[in-house]
Amino acid sequence: MPIKKKEKIRYTVDAYNRLAYRGSGRKSKLSQFRTVLDGRWKLDAGGVLTYSITQPSQSRRLSDVKLSGKYSLNSNHDLVLTLDGSRRQKSGDKLTIRGEIINTDAHEIAFSITTKDKTSGESVYILSLRGWWQADDYNRLSFRVERENGSTDTLTFRGTWDINKHHQLVYTYRKRNNKRKSLRTHYLTFKGHWDITSRNRITYNLDTSSDSAFGFGVRFARYDARRRSFIYSLGIGVKPLRRQIVLKGTWKVHQGLRLAFEIKYAEGRVHAIMFGAVFRLASKTELDVKLTTTDGHDLGIEIKLSRSIFNGRGEIFLRAEADSDEQEVAAGVGFRF
Repeated sequence: MPIKKKEKIRYTVDAYNRLAYRGSGRKSKLSQFRTVLDGRWKLDAGGVLTYSITQPSQSRRLSDVKLSGKYSLNSNHDLVLTLDGSRRQKSGDKLTIRGEIINTDAHEIAFSITTKDKTSGESVYILSLRGWWQADDYNRLSFRVERENGSTDTLTFRGTWDINKHHQLVYTYRKRNNKRKSLRTHYLTFKGHWDITSRNRITYNLDTSSDSAFGFGVRFARYDARRRSFIYSLGIGVKPLRRQIVLKGTWKVHQGLRLAFEIKYAEGRVHAIMFGAVFRLASKTELDVKLTTTDGHDLGIEIKLSRSIFNGRGEIFLRAEADSDEQEVAAGVGFRF
């Protein structure tokens, strides 16, 4: 189909993940022919999407079609590129590349893509986008795509998430296959560890990353002594779905009398949430403890601990405090008794 030099091109993606096009032209009662191109998709390190065109009769690559726009995730969890008006593209057209999310590293999201050609040949390959993970204002998971021009796009995950028995964050969604005949449940498990960062917020930090983390706003927090667990209530989504997050662990006292709550994760891995604290002697055997962040901000949670947790460390100081009027001492990072 010939296309005039200044004519905008209408791009689409067919049911087999192939790029197709037609000229936009003027409105006509006659339907325009659509040209379907055999090839496969590529993403470079800067997030530029390219369709590499091939012909069944020739093994060499003929040409590439570079496309530009904004990335998003649709309700079926497929990658969508909404085209801008550059490169002779028709602004606002959406290219939906159907695939399965197979990897959620701290700085990468990867899709497994299957493309078929006219000879019924099938190619399976990976498309990866670089960026970082975070939670949005509605406690939904999102991936910020890092673009070559310094801008970012957001892939928002509108399904539900919870934590498994290993305290790992797990996202659950249902996805239709390419022929839309059935729905299949998918699970994405994020490897990381929890931190309690403020009175109204908890954070799930992804492993091997300093800037990829999910910070969740919470409605209510408490400590259950019987279950040895922190219990957080929060909502997920615009119409909030209520969730309860239970973090079960063991109290330990680290060097310098730093108070730590150790949580056991998958494969026996242990990670501690560190606290500042204000101790008050409740009895000969127990302490009332007001928890703070490591920099001293009140978390609004008070607990009771046995004095035996100190294993002799600081006991002389605590006995001395029992005779004072204040009977209270603050402990945290860098505090030495």
